Amino acid sequence: MYTQPPKLRRLRDRSIVDEEGRFIYFSESAFMDKVVSGGGCFICAREIENKSKEHIFPKWMLKFQNLFGEVIRLPNGTQYRYSGYKLPCCVDCNSALGRIYEVPVGDAFRDGFEGVMRLARSDPLTIFGWFNLMFLKTHLRDNSLKEDRAKADSRQIGERHVWENFRAAHMLIRAPLFGTYVSPTVLGSLFVFRVRDYEEKGSFDYQDHSSMTVFLRINDVAVICVLNDFGEVNRLAGPHNRFSGTPDLVHTAEFLSRCQAANASLTNRLMYRNVTDFDAGECVLTAFAAEAEPEASYSRELYGKILWDNFQPFLDWRVASGGVLADMEDEIKAGNVSFLGWQTAAPFGRFD
Repeated sequence: MYTQPPKLRRLRDRSIVDEEGRFIYFSESAFMDKVVSGGGCFICAREIENKSKEHIFPKWMLKFQNLFGEVIRLPNGTQYRYSGYKLPCCVDCNSALGRIYEVPVGDAFRDGFEGVMRLARSDPLTIFGWFNLMFLKTHLRDNSLKEDRAKADSRQIGERHVWENFRAAHMLIRAPLFGTYVSPTVLGSLFVFRVRDYEEKGSFDYQDHSSMTVFLRINDVAVICVLNDFGEVNRLAGPHNRFSGTPDLVHTAEFLSRCQAANASLTNRLMYRNVTDFDAGECVLTAFAAEAEPEASYSRELYGKILWDNFQPFLDWRVASGGVLADMEDEIKAGNVSFLGWQTAAPFGRFD
């Protein structure tokens, strides 16, 4: 039976909608007006009549890690309960996000390291899309949170963010909900590994970073996802993308710092491109290359600053010399320290 392809049309602002008026592709201006500043559903941008909301940290995670009564530390230094940390989302999109992302990812993490590795190998777009979803949700929520809660005229935390960097994540997340094909070329670097001796610091840790990287640890399973490098950090890591043994949390923090510094400094990176066939009613999200080969070239000071920030929870960690990390502040900030046994002069990419 022949099925007529959906009719797509382009709006003046370069957005693309279907015959029902649903956004298939948001232009830069539409993304800012309707998603970042619109106040409606953060996925489809429709006004929400039923006040439905999406948990930023999904229910399966809160239940699995017993986080409903715990608090998250926000960028302004204040704390917010995980259970109340939500974002406006219509019922249809909320249900779709659960079906497409939360169910398979939640099942994977409940199955431990083997489960996460199985999903990463069999369906990398789903786990990659989920990390983009986490990153986008935490930052969109900043638009309704003040820098200083005690001041009525305080600006919102979200005013810090460079929002054009988030549109690609939004496109990727929405793609399976609205029939857009996602090319595997858009996949970023993903590292999954076990950690040891984590119990003292708890069973859960989450961090997202301005370098468009996300770190998540649930029990002994750690995942680092680089959202916008199109796999370049993994390529630059080369032989260093596998640990010789099971790392502890300090080793993990160093590896994360190297990923963050490399992606923050990546030049000539690939770009997202939305390709639309109006006759066939099809959209494809793919990547296209810059003229030059991507590379990462950064200063020791940048790496050292990121490393020192990531070492903050572990300043009492005892090093082989008998001291603790807190005693090595100057060396760490100078980027001259490695506990992974790698040459500090040859991190991912190269030092200027």
